Amino acid sequence: MNDINQLKNRINTKTLNFLLLTIVTFGIYPLMWIHKNHNIISEVTKISIFKDSYTIIMAVCVGLESFAGFDIQIDLLLIIPEVVLGVFYVMFSLNARKALQAYALNEYKIKLKMNYLYTIIFSAYYINYCINDLPNDLNKSQLSGDNIA
Repeated sequence: MNDINQLKNRINTKTLNFLLLTIVTFGIYPLMWIHKNHNIISEVTKISIFKDSYTIIMAVCVGLESFAGFDIQIDLLLIIPEVVLGVFYVMFSLNARKALQAYALNEYKIKLKMNYLYTIIFSAYYINYCINDLPNDLNKSQLSGDNIA
């Protein structure tokens, strides 16, 4: 059995810092965080959640968004990369949610409760929060006796 803090320690990002870095980098940091950490999540949970090519597609979408404001016709076309980017963020979050829940159940016999709506709305921020909260979830389940035997 792995240490419950392994995933938290390897990713090592506080959620507040994540949010502040997103503001400072004008929204680019979540993409960098996903690119840096999706392989770590997959390695620890032993479940593949995201392909490297998806992060490249997301980076292209972010790059295309930098052309906003040049022309009305271009702005209308930029809706497409924004939608694609949003879909990839949600896809990452749902896959990471599923992997974290399976990891918690298989390794620690706890049923990890992650809000589906929060996963969609807050995407990578919520995944990061849940990763940081894994040790607390284990302690709560041990205290309440909610472990699955």
